[in-house]
Amino acid sequence: MKRTLRVVFVLNTFESDGPGHLVLRLSREVRKQGDARVVVHAISRDGELRPRFEESGIRTRFVHTRGAGGLNRLRRWAEALRRVRPDVVHTNLAWPDLAVRLVSRQLREVPIVSTCHGMNLQWDKAAHTRIPYTLLERATRSKCAGWTAVSEAVRQDMLVAGYRNDLIRVISSGVDTESFHPLNPSERDAIRTSLGLQADEFFLLAAGSLRRLKGYDLLFMAMNSVVRRYPRAKLFIFGDGADRSELLRLAGRLNLSASVSIRPAAPDIGRYMAAADLFVHPARHEAYGLVLAEAQAAGIPVVATRVGGVPEVVRDGKTGLLVQPEDSRALAGVLSQLLGNTDLRKRLGGAARENALLNHDIGRTAQDYVCFWRDVIEGRPVA
Repeated sequence: MKRTLRVVFVLNTFESDGPGHLVLRLSREVRKQGDARVVVHAISRDGELRPRFEESGIRTRFVHTRGAGGLNRLRRWAEALRRVRPDVVHTNLAWPDLAVRLVSRQLREVPIVSTCHGMNLQWDKAAHTRIPYTLLERATRSKCAGWTAVSEAVRQDMLVAGYRNDLIRVISSGVDTESFHPLNPSERDAIRTSLGLQADEFFLLAAGSLRRLKGYDLLFMAMNSVVRRYPRAKLFIFGDGADRSELLRLAGRLNLSASVSIRPAAPDIGRYMAAADLFVHPARHEAYGLVLAEAQAAGIPVVATRVGGVPEVVRDGKTGLLVQPEDSRALAGVLSQLLGNTDLRKRLGGAARENALLNHDIGRTAQDYVCFWRDVIEGRPVA
């Protein structure tokens, strides 16, 4: 019987973001499977995810390492971390990646591994910090024993950036298919009623941060065409972000105020997904697209753009339909195609659920990560 591993995850923040939610799901699952005991640290900001870790029986620690004295605090943290005797330290995103490498001497022989969530997330956009970070990152890259990439598209980006192919393994982020699942008709109707939807109205759903990267401006332009053909189509976007006011103004200019609703991010978004007729994700860039795997787990078809790792999650013509980015006319066309074909929506939705269970379940993801950690610890090939 293989021994239980001791794993320390290092996050930038305990605020609600993609890497934090992945580590939360993964920590819960490996703990449930009994393969690893997990501790989670954040080294920049505390946040609302921390109590959720603790409620799941996962120990946490917040250490503020930014600003004056940050490097000394980081070294003291590393010394204390070494005394815990972890088998592996697993970092996520730019500052944790670099910070842990900088104190690798204090960690002694503990291997450091990292997950790349997308090269656009690894680099600070401000030039005055990006340049020194880039130099330090390249100088310390050899301190990392291996990387995981959330998609093959991300792995390819890493190779272009000079990362070693033999140290990268692709592991998808994984979705909790027990939390995201289809609903029975009465549950579905109750949720639609709570949104003010009538029985003959179509429910289109989108979810994500309200920023240009997600392409909601393109979706609004597509909806301007869709509602002319299907005036009973209603779009609900669940999300928060800086572009909220701008999107509401755009909806007004396009006369979509009665057809589009923007609501705050919902912790129980899986219920809304399962009640929707389809999920739409018009992103300009997407490293993996966890929200697409979640929608498929809920058993609804997905319409998305063919960018980044999206084609690895959504099987075009089988679990959803893909269009080229920046093409609102094509987006309107496939949305109208699905709204006009109930049988197609049902067929794609059923296949979407099967795809999520087979290829994107968090249980499989957890097993893949445990295998990755053991291979790194025991010196076996990573790629």
